[in-house]
Amino acid sequence: MNARILGVWMTIGLPALAGSVRSSAAETLAERLLAENERIQTVRCEIRRETDMSGRITTMLSRVWYRRPDRMRVVTEAPAPRRILVDGAVIYKWIEGQPEGVRLPLADASAAELVQVRRVPGTAEEYLLRLRGLPETELPPTAEFPVRRGYEPPEPHPYTVLSADDLGRLARVEFFDPANRTNRLLRADFSGWKEVQPGCWIAVTHKTSVRGRDGTVAEETLRVSGLAINEPLDDTQFDVARWAAGITFLSPDEMSARLRERE
Repeated sequence: MNARILGVWMTIGLPALAGSVRSSAAETLAERLLAENERIQTVRCEIRRETDMSGRITTMLSRVWYRRPDRMRVVTEAPAPRRILVDGAVIYKWIEGQPEGVRLPLADASAAELVQVRRVPGTAEEYLLRLRGLPETELPPTAEFPVRRGYEPPEPHPYTVLSADDLGRLARVEFFDPANRTNRLLRADFSGWKEVQPGCWIAVTHKTSVRGRDGTVAEETLRVSGLAINEPLDDTQFDVARWAAGITFLSPDEMSARLRERE
């Protein structure tokens, strides 16, 4: 998801819906879905992300290698040759052809950055990980979604509703405005399911619509292809010396200072 869409999560805090039954975190839909995904130890896939913002369409093409715990490599070729590598201890980011990149130890990374590292690629875990440990509110079912649950993360995160289909798969995620709980700010729908492990599903099509405070609407379609689950991925896939030879890595503060010097 692009930075503008992710920014909605970080800038809105919403109260819970009142008058419904709450359950403990151990019994929540979010916890069950996360537990199912724990059977996925490695992922290799390609991701195509198209974002339409006020008629302006941008496309991002990436290849991803992921292995628990905290190992990931992302090769993005369009719109720019960006690279991300996480070796279990450090996040490295650079642009192919540039002599310098950014080095951020996981111990110093923000919660939002860690979610991007630890979510299973091609899944909705970027939403679920932020709900881990929270109680849920049972919401009325609909004909389309027999299971619906609400969550109230701490501020500044929004009130979140998860909806599951009749097979228990996460089919929709929604954020709502605090002043008007029928005023939806974000909706993400998941489809094109593949059963990658018995009872464990990945949706290969994600469609997200988000409205900013200025009324701007962004529509995003993410498609996952070439999906390979639990294939061996050895340490060479996450070796920064191999994939970033000759790159000098700076801390975020050092990189910011270097960029100011060049202005």
